[in-house]
Amino acid sequence: EDEDQRFFVLKNGKRYIGTPGTTDYLIMEFQEHGIPYVLPKIRDVNTDVNSLPFSTLIGSDDPQRNAEFHWRIGIPISTIILVLIAIPMSRSEPRQGQFSKIFSGLLIFIIYYNLLSAGKSWLENSIAPGSFGLWWIHSFMLIFLLALFLEKNGYFRRLSRVNFLK
Repeated sequence: EDEDQRFFVLKNGKRYIGTPGTTDYLIMEFQEHGIPYVLPKIRDVNTDVNSLPFSTLIGSDDPQRNAEFHWRIGIPISTIILVLIAIPMSRSEPRQGQFSKIFSGLLIFIIYYNLLSAGKSWLENSIAPGSFGLWWIHSFMLIFLLALFLEKNGYFRRLSRVNFLK
């Protein structure tokens, strides 16, 4: 007998056999009626990397765990960087529309998120080195943020004027 098979037992009942809506049916009364069923296979709860605790992911050599670790810390970091990018983008010129930079802000977010997703996939499949993690994406966005701040504060215009005067 299979150890995963159990019986659902009904007592003192009636069972109707036939086609619903017709008068052609049979009534069967029973004292005890057992219906067999098989228990589902139980899988290990902690096999899914997404459900592992953060402490298990830290310092792991497994590519999937390493990717999950970088993903979990990458989302808050990217949120902070995107907030900082929004600061210089929120300034508008006097005759510029109030919502003129929404499209470019959405584009920056989409590019950043897609780079993070691709980077996670590369880490999981060992295409990118595990030591790099997703830090290269955050570094790229911080350089973009720095360039945006410098451009908004007129650094590049002053630099070009100084080179022009020489």
